[in-house]
Amino acid sequence: MANQTENGYTPGMESRGKRRAIVNKIIESLQAIQDNEEICMDNIPENLQECAAYECAENSAAFLRDAIESLEFAY
Repeated sequence: MANQTENGYTPGMESRGKRRAIVNKIIESLQAIQDNEEICMDNIPENLQECAAYECAENSAAFLRDAIESLEFAY
């Protein structure tokens, strides 16, 4: 478990605003990863879009969208 201050908070996360800022950075990172998964999908030739690599990228992009949506809802 992360180090905690005497009042039980993790240093740097004492306020809701700080936690929200951290979540926003995580969302930005996840969106960049999702964008790259979609670029990967776009770069797969049409005749290979039934292969496992395409399906994996498609699933990853969908799961990332769900994660982003959940985090946005959390704050």
